[in-house]
Amino acid sequence: MRNMCISLIVVGLMALNANAITVGLEEFTGDDASATATFTDQSGFVAIDLSVQHPSEADITGFWFDVADESLLGTFQVHSSDTLVLQFAQSVNNVNNLGGGVNLNGGGTPAPLDIGIRFEKPGDGSQLDVSFVLKSSTGPIDAAGLLDSDGEFGLRLQATNGREGSSKLFGPTRIPETGSTVLLLGMSLFGLGLMKRK
Repeated sequence: MRNMCISLIVVGLMALNANAITVGLEEFTGDDASATATFTDQSGFVAIDLSVQHPSEADITGFWFDVADESLLGTFQVHSSDTLVLQFAQSVNNVNNLGGGVNLNGGGTPAPLDIGIRFEKPGDGSQLDVSFVLKSSTGPIDAAGLLDSDGEFGLRLQATNGREGSSKLFGPTRIPETGSTVLLLGMSLFGLGLMKRK
């Protein structure tokens, strides 16, 4: 019975990892800020959703991350239906400055990284969320295979603090996707209940 309980918990973790990976980011220079980046498996490509948690005014203007398979660099394509992508760069440990002040310069920077995307800047602090998809011309990709387990992430915020401030964030920390956490918690509690009955 104990083995069965452990198996249930492991299955929950596998289901969690199969759907999405969410990364937490915090500022390493500039205004106090936090954000998340969620990589979600779709049909052969990965949907990426960026969301500012704090402050309440900010424009997401750049995002960077490392990939697991560097041989795929040069094959990736970015598509967004709601945010204009101004620049997309991909090069092994060589991407930082994307122009227009969109860079990760400063003490504690994770840059240079493998991939960098620069987005249009509204300038009014309203661009708190950005969504886009990443595809590869070589074939299907998924979140778990895309991300380097030892890789780092970066995010550029502008138009913060009354539209006059800015921030640069980094994030090596991965946290569970909220929806999947419910599944994991439910299965874990079920397993613990069975162990107590044992």
